[in-house]
Amino acid sequence: MTNREGEMRKYIHVLSIVIRNSFYKASAYRANFFSGLITDFCFNLSRIVFVNILFGHMDTLGGWNIHHYQLFFGCSFLAESIYMFFFYNSHTTISRRIICGDMDFLLTKPMAEMFVLSSMDINLGSGISNFVLGMSFLSMGVNGLDLEIAPGRLALFGFLVLCGSMIYFSLSLMINLLSFWVVNANSVFDLFMNITDLYRYPGDLFPRVVSSVITFVITFVLPLQFIAILPAGWLMGDSGAGSEVGGEVGIFAGIYAAVFMLLGYCLLRRAIGRYSSVGS
Repeated sequence: MTNREGEMRKYIHVLSIVIRNSFYKASAYRANFFSGLITDFCFNLSRIVFVNILFGHMDTLGGWNIHHYQLFFGCSFLAESIYMFFFYNSHTTISRRIICGDMDFLLTKPMAEMFVLSSMDINLGSGISNFVLGMSFLSMGVNGLDLEIAPGRLALFGFLVLCGSMIYFSLSLMINLLSFWVVNANSVFDLFMNITDLYRYPGDLFPRVVSSVITFVITFVLPLQFIAILPAGWLMGDSGAGSEVGGEVGIFAGIYAAVFMLLGYCLLRRAIGRYSSVGS
């Protein structure tokens, strides 16, 4: 066994322990787990209810019908489920760990800092609820549009969803790393979470005057379109209201995911470099 394989097995083993302990905690505090699960379901369903109310009064919105939006929401929930399950709790507690002194304990572990700051607290409720909703709405959208999806197209779709989740992870990490400078970046992260709702809607939904600007920003500056709109567009092929998303989108998605992961890592190194231990 090479050193690289040994390191990989170590990280997989640690992650499996974290996941197993999260299930133990959920089974020990079942009321908290189910109440959180129900809360997440209701919060996400409220977004769907809003869209369904709109389509109760119109057939299309921005040239897209209800089944297109079911695909958009399904893709976004799938990408979010990966992020929420593995990384959300860890990222949003970076500020608290710095203030309470727990950051010293994490940074002294013999593992990569990005791993220990991102994967040491699993969010079962949000991960499960987003995954179930994602698969449900994806199925409704595919059936409603009567799409026939070839295995190759489905494989690239899975890759696009994974890239979208990596971009979401990178943006979340970079925002929460601001806690190393401003102590509490939760308000900035809350603003980010509200802005990210834009990736559930295609750019041509907005007024024509600002549509091109918004599309440019959420595609190239903050590539939120890679999280939901582009995977859904690839899945629909030429069945969507807009033009077909070509196979080259997989290359761009991979490049953007790699670039933002690198940016997150570079910011992490700078944050750790300026961190001063609070211990004695």
